[in-house]
Amino acid sequence: MIIDYKKSEEYLKKLTTDNYAPVYLIYGENQLFKRVLNELIEKIVPKNGKELSCEHINCSDAFDISEVISKLSAYSMFSANKIIVLGEINLLGADGSQNNIKQNPNTEQLLTDFIAKGFCKGNYLIITAETIDKRKKLYKTINKVGVIIDCFISKGTNFANKKIQDQALLDIANNIISGTGKKLTEDAYKKLSDLTGFDLATFSDHLKKLINFTEDKTEITAADVKALVKRTKEDPIYELTNAISARDAKNALFYMDSLLNSGFHPLQILMAIINQARRLLVVKNFIQENKNVWKTGLTYPEFQKRVMPAAADYDKKSNHAFLRLEPNPQDKKKTSLSIGTSAYPAYQTFIKSDNFTMEELIYAFECLGKLDLNFKSGYSDPQIALQQTIISLFSKKR
Repeated sequence: MIIDYKKSEEYLKKLTTDNYAPVYLIYGENQLFKRVLNELIEKIVPKNGKELSCEHINCSDAFDISEVISKLSAYSMFSANKIIVLGEINLLGADGSQNNIKQNPNTEQLLTDFIAKGFCKGNYLIITAETIDKRKKLYKTINKVGVIIDCFISKGTNFANKKIQDQALLDIANNIISGTGKKLTEDAYKKLSDLTGFDLATFSDHLKKLINFTEDKTEITAADVKALVKRTKEDPIYELTNAISARDAKNALFYMDSLLNSGFHPLQILMAIINQARRLLVVKNFIQENKNVWKTGLTYPEFQKRVMPAAADYDKKSNHAFLRLEPNPQDKKKTSLSIGTSAYPAYQTFIKSDNFTMEELIYAFECLGKLDLNFKSGYSDPQIALQQTIISLFSKKR
């Protein structure tokens, strides 16, 4: 069964335990299929059981299909349902490319045969891909026994294609801005979409920056879009610190090289990373001291109501403690120990802090401090040192 992206929301709303398909293929625009994937997972497994009931396998890394088959052939020990997600798979790629397959070069055939045969009730396989080849036997088998959700959007320039593209951008905008307490004006949307074109990743990234940029304003205007573009050109280091917080070492290295090529000194880049690590560490410390205030998945309105008052009190106490240690700070208005008074940027920092443990942040802060001393004492190759530090401290956990 094939479902168009436009009808996927209706399909997911009607989805019940009785009609889950054993296998799903979700392909097309990355930003769209991720949204569908998350909603599908929420349907099949409970929120509080995700860690035990859902396993993501990134197929851009080496993976062993026999392990996947083995897991789907055994009943779950922890819940009624179990999901394995094969993400970024290229076995269905129209370009004929194939992932880095571990041990077995016949992965596609093995997976096709296994899906056709069927597996344990209560176990579900979800495959995501950006490109597919509908002629492949794997695609046809999934279509026969499972559900294919088509999130492909044509890049064509005719009226019909433009209308579909515009709707996809609006869906992404509504999904991102929902729960932030903000409104994106029609002129702002038009200016932003004209700026990015039909590039969902770039559009999403810019809209998230706009939410931070406008802080506690309730409306995002065309003037904000224009100001952000100017700021983005003047403040590229934001991209680096954002990648650091996301533990996205690949993008962090890209932005670091970009900054160095633009004339930034390695010490400037290091200080930006240190400041970001410090902010995350302060938030993590607050979370540990106020265990019942913040929890993963808290919505923005809940954050404003529950967390911000406690954070303001925490900032006040921290500043008093700081002033006892340093009675004449250069900046009396705001010390580096503050969580911050702007709610939405603080909310984003809390979310990003969930990517780290307290121990990881303390260790990172110590390593960055030592690197700072090395740089100031004439480190031989700061670029290599920065690269190694980013990879070792800010890569995604395996």
